[in-house]
Amino acid sequence: MFQNSVLESYDGSDATWEIIIMLLIAFVLGYILRQILSSSKARRLQELEYDNRHLAGRVKELERSVSKEKRDVIRLTEDLNNCRQESASTEQMSALENSLADLRQQNSQLQSELSLCLASKKEPEPADSELNTDINPIMTTSDSTTVTVEAPPIPDNLKVVEGIGPKIERMLNAEGIYTFSQLASADNERLRNIMALEGHKFLAVHNPASWPKQAQLAANENWEGLESYKGQLKSGREVK
Repeated sequence: MFQNSVLESYDGSDATWEIIIMLLIAFVLGYILRQILSSSKARRLQELEYDNRHLAGRVKELERSVSKEKRDVIRLTEDLNNCRQESASTEQMSALENSLADLRQQNSQLQSELSLCLASKKEPEPADSELNTDINPIMTTSDSTTVTVEAPPIPDNLKVVEGIGPKIERMLNAEGIYTFSQLASADNERLRNIMALEGHKFLAVHNPASWPKQAQLAANENWEGLESYKGQLKSGREVK
């Protein structure tokens, strides 16, 4: 009986120790797991802080780049406006020189024709019959009637006007519009009728409403005002 009591006491003590050991193991494992999680969170937090600092530095770099790009855009815009003004002046000068050369050639041909005409009539030339070398020579016939040969006006470079290209310039010239002054005095209905010669689709694309105002500025040689007004246009139309 005593032996049975000892055995029962021993069995109960072993069970208690097993429970204690299991609790200790669970506590140690929980502690180790918590340390691992804490360490992982700390590393993740450090990584996030590093990324945040890196992104903040990148944002500052991008802000500096954007500011530099804005300054470059402003400078390029000013250069482009200056280039446009210089190009317009150069094109206008070239057009004037070409027109002057053509007019001189026409004047020379008219003088030759007049000389042949007078020679065929075998009339004596008066002492003051030297031909005028101006653009508009005057021819005198045998019946004392005076005929004035009017040369066409020196054409301006109408392509300076926003919305006018080489084709439209030729169309305007064909209708007797060569200069900025002539274009400025043309009403919108006349210009629309000229555009309509190419069809209604062509008229729908090319709106001449702003051309007279642009031409008036060009006729007054107000190039700065012209460029400023053209900045308000898109394909020759006022942008509201």
